[in-house]
Amino acid sequence: MDRARTWTKGLIWVLIAPIWVCSCERTSDGGQNSRNIVIPTRSGEVLSGILYPAMVPNASGSLLVHDAGSSATVWGGFPERLRAQGYTCLAVDLVGHGASLRNDADFRAFDDSDWKSRASDVSAACEALVREGCESGAIGAVGEGFG
Repeated sequence: MDRARTWTKGLIWVLIAPIWVCSCERTSDGGQNSRNIVIPTRSGEVLSGILYPAMVPNASGSLLVHDAGSSATVWGGFPERLRAQGYTCLAVDLVGHGASLRNDADFRAFDDSDWKSRASDVSAACEALVREGCESGAIGAVGEGFG
């Protein structure tokens, strides 16, 4: 079984109503409970993410994947709520979005193969959660729209 399939097997995809996401309050901690991280992909691209580490070791992970044309900041206070429930949370900017913009990648110019390649962004983000101490079989994902 290839590595991408292994990561995909560990993911639980959950759909979330956009109205619920939009209703989350912005965190007012000034970023004290989060930190920016850089995530390398197998294709040589680099993703940016915001990590909200759980306060307990070996926590389950939660990956937040935004909609097309959006960014990791769309989640408002939702990552903090997950963190408070004991999850290590990672809100990621897919390639061509937010802080993961490259000189030659902009989501507005993506073709079908570019969009399909975003699955490797998700795999790289899951690997980052494992590096942060989450077990690969204990990572769930929440997506907004395309995410």
